[in-house]
Amino acid sequence: MKRRALKSEIWRPKYHDKKSGEVRESAVWWIRYRVRGEDVKISAHTEDYDAAFTLLQKKKAETTQGIPQDRDSERVKVTSLLDILIADYKKRERATSYDSECRIESHLRPFFGNFRAADLMTDDIDRYQNRRSSEGAQNATINRELALLRRAYRLAARRTPPLVQAAPFFTMLPVDNVREGFLSWDSYRLLRDALPDRVKLLFVLAFHVGCRRGELLKLEWQQVDFGRKELRLTRSTTKNRTPRSLPFYGDMEKFLRKAWEDRSDEATAILVEDDGAALGAFRKSWATACKVAGVGELLFHDLRRTAVRNMMDAGIPQSHAMYISGHKTDSIFRRYDIVSDDRLAAASTKLQSLFDEKLTRKQGSTKKRPAKQDTRSSRQRRVG
Repeated sequence: MKRRALKSEIWRPKYHDKKSGEVRESAVWWIRYRVRGEDVKISAHTEDYDAAFTLLQKKKAETTQGIPQDRDSERVKVTSLLDILIADYKKRERATSYDSECRIESHLRPFFGNFRAADLMTDDIDRYQNRRSSEGAQNATINRELALLRRAYRLAARRTPPLVQAAPFFTMLPVDNVREGFLSWDSYRLLRDALPDRVKLLFVLAFHVGCRRGELLKLEWQQVDFGRKELRLTRSTTKNRTPRSLPFYGDMEKFLRKAWEDRSDEATAILVEDDGAALGAFRKSWATACKVAGVGELLFHDLRRTAVRNMMDAGIPQSHAMYISGHKTDSIFRRYDIVSDDRLAAASTKLQSLFDEKLTRKQGSTKKRPAKQDTRSSRQRRVG
C-alpha cells in the first residue's frame, strides 16, 4: 500500500480548551520531516514562522547529508543521559561507579534531570556552579560532578543513532586545593606505634608502596608471595583495572608475616577487624593515633603522596614509581611528587659545586700570563 503523502511540514496544532470548550490553535509552530522512512514531529519552540522554517530546512539538510538522526532525539532529557552513564560505569566495572551514582542522584539529576538534552546551555551550567558554590562545595568537587555530565553527553553522542547532536561547552572552575601533606620517617614510626594492631598493617603497606586504600582493603593471602617478596594486585582489585606486582621492603615483610601467623584457618582477607571481619571504617582510630603521634590532621591519602616522594628521593625511575603507585598519567603523578626541602637542599649543593667548578676553570683560563723577557741588546731592538 502506498504511503500517504505529507499534507504540511509546518503547522500549529489545535487543542481543546477544557474550560471554554472551544478548539484553539497553539501559538507555537511545529515541524514535520522524514527520518529513515518515518515521520518525525517536533516542536520548533518558537512563535516565529521564519524561525520554524529555518529549523525545518536544517533538519532536512542533515538527513540528506547523512548526518545520523534519532526520531526521538528532540525529546530526550538529561535524566536519560545520566542513566546511560551509570549503566556504562557498571558494565565496565568502574571502581568509581558507586561514588559517581551518589553524585548523580544527589546533585546532577535533581538540577538537570528535567532539561531536554538539546536545550541545555552554558548559562545553565553556570547557574549550577553558582548554586553548588553557595552550598559550600569546593571547586574540585563541582568539576568532578560536571565531568560526569560531560561524559554522559559524550556517551549519548556515540550511540547509533546518536541521542544528542551537540553538547554545551563546559567551563571548569579553577582548582587550587592540592594537598601537600607528607609523613616524615620519624613521624612514621610514632604513628605506626600509636595505631591499633588491626590498622598497623594497612598503614605500613600504604606508607611503603603508596597504594590506594580501596586496593589494599581488597588484598587476600593468595596475592602474597613470600618467596619472591611480592604483593600481586589483580586486575579486579585495582582502580584502573591494571594488574601490578609490588616489592617488599622496610617493615612490609615483618608485619605481613605477623598477620599470617595470627590469621584464622578460614581467613582469606589480609586486613581484618578484631572479630575477623574485613577491615572497614577506622576514622576514629586514625584521628586518635594522629593526635597521639603529633602529626596534625594527616589524611590517610597523604601516605600515597609520601610514598611517591620517597620513591623519587631513592632514585627510582619515574616509570617504575608510577607502576608501583598505580598512576597512569604524568600530570597526576607530578601533583603527588612535590619537591621536598631535602631534595631542594641537595640540588642547591650540586648546583653550587657546578658553579664553583666552572667559575674556577674560567678564571684560570683568563689569568694574564707574565710578559716574556726580551734578552736582546738595546741596539738590536732599535734595528729590529
